[in-house]
Amino acid sequence: MVAAKLREDETASTESAEPESTGAEAIPSESARSEHTNAEHNEQIASEIALEFATQDVTSSLLLIPRERVDTNVVSLTKDQSSNLGTPLVEDVQTTQNVDNSDLTGPTGAPETPPNNDLCLVCNSSTFIGTEANPIGGQASGEATVKWIECDNCRRWTHNACVNLSNEEVDSIDKYHCASCEKDKGPSTLLRKSARARIPIDYESLNNGSAVPVQSATNKMYHPYVDKILNGEFKTVPETFPRVVPEELSLRFFEDGGGFKEPIVIPAAEPGIELDALGMGFPDSLTIPQIVEMVGPEETVEVIDVKSQSGDKRKWTLSKWVEYFEDPNRDKIYNVISLEVSSTRLARLIQRPKVVREMDLSDQVWPKDKRKEFPAVQYYCLMSVAHSYTDWHVDFGGSSVYYRILKGRKVFFFLAPTKENLDAYQQWNKSPEQHYTWLAEGRECFRIDLGPGDTMLIPSGWIHAVYTPEDSLVIGGNYLTRLHYQMQFRIHEIERATATPMKYRFPRFARVHWYDAIKLM
Repeated sequence: MVAAKLREDETASTESAEPESTGAEAIPSESARSEHTNAEHNEQIASEIALEFATQDVTSSLLLIPRERVDTNVVSLTKDQSSNLGTPLVEDVQTTQNVDNSDLTGPTGAPETPPNNDLCLVCNSSTFIGTEANPIGGQASGEATVKWIECDNCRRWTHNACVNLSNEEVDSIDKYHCASCEKDKGPSTLLRKSARARIPIDYESLNNGSAVPVQSATNKMYHPYVDKILNGEFKTVPETFPRVVPEELSLRFFEDGGGFKEPIVIPAAEPGIELDALGMGFPDSLTIPQIVEMVGPEETVEVIDVKSQSGDKRKWTLSKWVEYFEDPNRDKIYNVISLEVSSTRLARLIQRPKVVREMDLSDQVWPKDKRKEFPAVQYYCLMSVAHSYTDWHVDFGGSSVYYRILKGRKVFFFLAPTKENLDAYQQWNKSPEQHYTWLAEGRECFRIDLGPGDTMLIPSGWIHAVYTPEDSLVIGGNYLTRLHYQMQFRIHEIERATATPMKYRFPRFARVHWYDAIKLM
């Protein structure tokens, strides 16, 4: 039962807490016992109603729930999920764990000369004579020794310098595929120990060494999917998602139009035309240095290593991040997509689209006297450098998303939340091959390109991956709605089934729905 499982989630994070006591064994008073009984009664009813949300036609079932089922004078929904913030999701990777890259191990002792005096597959020589990237013979990126690496498929040998791999990277490779074999066998992979922290969408602990893509064939900084995206190798079908002018977008738009069931794009306004009708506000010339100043230069931020899709192990402050972002000579591609700014000065300058504020369930039901516990997921600042990539994910708790491009461009790949696609996504999340399997292979995949000034609304459950063609700045956020009860609970079930850590789930997910159930009595 969905409701029972929600109850289990809420209690799991608090069951270890010891009750306060004034003596060796505190005996509750009669009034305390009565209050506890009433609280349990209300929580049980809220759970039953939550189950109705997940399993029935919610709109009609709500009209049939009698008010007397809940004693609204005694409501005690005090059990919290253990996490404070969750992952935003527009780009799912959002928040990440710190990663100790020292865990990376692999086959060492790559030969300096190949068996049988083979010739290099790239330069056709037994001696490294240099490439355009490494023109000095015998030197690979400043290393005195050039190693050989064998393709695990065709068994041909290659100088590591000829394919722009450092000696350290060679020693960390699990399986290597040359450029020809990569087309059929997939990208090369690195060894990874099971103890190493993983990207948020990799929820299962992998008992054996799992593999992640090594690099792009053309640039060692890129995630290997970047080349395939740029070359148009991933098949997509034409999308027909609505393009809506701001004046038409309202809660009534969804209610009269059959619901909020597919992504909606609000194109950038024509020059001289204001977007006030969308009800969204932010500084016109917002820059990353300004963001850093308003949020705090010493504020720590989660930074994603795009190539490995893992959190960078170093401590990053926003001041360090802006130095990296504005440096044209980057040696790695990093991404910030989990900076939630609700409690900062920046949030005072941002206003979400009016339709989002009308739909946001947390805004409608959260008690005013509990604002300190309000789910902080409404304002995210995403700062992505060119060629960033975020792998397939669904926004936490099946939350919907608003997404506004301030600067730069984004490319979204979408899979509709059909039963088949969600089942495949759940299995992909648990698969050791997650990191080098394109989830959309053989499925109907839609592509949307967004530019400066474009706004997109993503409904509950849509599975997506995101590529960033150029340096970009985005304001976005997450919200639960009454239009998506069933899908929100479906995603919640997937998170449970894949053992998603609480810090990567929508904060206080069940509690929001309980408050909603009580408000509707």
